[in-house]
Amino acid sequence: MAEPTSQSLTLPPCLVVVNPKAGGYRAELVKPWCEQFVQRYAAQRPGDSERGRTVRTVYTERANHAPELVQAFLADMADMKDPAVAIPSTPRAFIICLGGDGTVHEVINALVEPANPGLSSPPSTSSDRASPGHPVDIGVVPLGSGNALASQLGFRRPSDALDRYLRDDLLSNPLTRRPLHTVDVRLPWGTRWYLTGCPVTVHRVSSFCVISWGFHCNNVASSEWLRCLGPIRFTLAGIKNLVTLTPYHGTLTLTGARRYRPTEAATTTSDHTNHIETPAHLPPPTVDSPWGTFETVTAETLPGPCDTFNADCQQLTLQGPFTVFLAAKLAELSAGFCITPLARPDDADIDVVIGRGLTRSQTLAVFQGAGVRGTHIRLPFVEYYKVRGLTVRPASSWSKALASQKMVDRNSGRGKEGVKDNGSDNHSDADAKEGPRHTLCVDGELYSVPDLGDIVAEIPTARDCVLHTLS
Repeated sequence: MAEPTSQSLTLPPCLVVVNPKAGGYRAELVKPWCEQFVQRYAAQRPGDSERGRTVRTVYTERANHAPELVQAFLADMADMKDPAVAIPSTPRAFIICLGGDGTVHEVINALVEPANPGLSSPPSTSSDRASPGHPVDIGVVPLGSGNALASQLGFRRPSDALDRYLRDDLLSNPLTRRPLHTVDVRLPWGTRWYLTGCPVTVHRVSSFCVISWGFHCNNVASSEWLRCLGPIRFTLAGIKNLVTLTPYHGTLTLTGARRYRPTEAATTTSDHTNHIETPAHLPPPTVDSPWGTFETVTAETLPGPCDTFNADCQQLTLQGPFTVFLAAKLAELSAGFCITPLARPDDADIDVVIGRGLTRSQTLAVFQGAGVRGTHIRLPFVEYYKVRGLTVRPASSWSKALASQKMVDRNSGRGKEGVKDNGSDNHSDADAKEGPRHTLCVDGELYSVPDLGDIVAEIPTARDCVLHTLS
């Protein structure tokens, strides 16, 4: 038996998760790479190669199948010890995701806690926190219609990532590894996750990419039936929703908020612009050079007349209506769409971009600026924050109409707010019993949340999770 090298002593067991339907069956094109990777990786772990426990390739067969495969792999790691190969007492796992952001989302949630989307009891308020998770290194090969994480890592094409993961310094080069801080999202009781058309009840999920409600979330929901078109589906859905622009009512509470203030030279003067012009002497904002500063929000620097600040708990409460609300850990949600340009997956902040009461031209300007590498954050009607946590409470504009309708004498034939009351329970009473619901997007997955329910997002204790980037 060959003597293990220093590299073989550090290589952890590896799982390759392939979504064969990602990006219009693009995963079929990487089967030869999978075979090559398995051979090269196993060759560096000769102690395990005979039993095939060094590296394993699995294919998802349905939605939410990846968590089951990951949990089975982690359970088998307890039996992977070999006297010829030194493995730490708490071995790391290396997982490569061949797919889109949906595949990555499933894998990360499997690492946080066992796959259990259905829950039979309400969540607790204090002890119901995400577990620290299994120590893991994550690799991503962009094959889906949405590849936000791969884009953040520098993988614009599948070949970029494939070449990276075949290099000899796969896990030994510290310059290509960075920590990943995911966001723990606690959902109100009664939230439904519409997975393959079948609603299941959930109350907690981990996010590595984006949490949105409002215009962006509506775009994701409207684009679901256009998946076959690839990333352009979001543009088509955005055009449709821009025509039917809708305000979203509710409140947003930010904890430890620091608001971005652009320099005077970087400020756009027009409040109603359909075009973003970047001055030649000012590059787009970056983490190292944002051409602006972040200022801690206080009671004296409230952004709106109806907003409030609680100094005891450092919480800023913003009142709607909102047009755009988006919280993210990644700068780009797709290649070229830099909606939160100063976001980093390895810091302890959540980046939040907000637009309140925007017109169509202002909303268009926001998304145009996101396409010009994040220049929209200098627009005066855009609020950009870095926060430690946030709470969203959506409120329906017509829930008051339902409440008022109950107070109306049914014999009058018409209720308040212009809602017709014909004395039957067919529509209005059914809606009142169920209550209004709102759509929330978490990493491209859609959830239906009840009216006036609190959606809480925060970064928990740092998990031992490392991404592999293109050096």
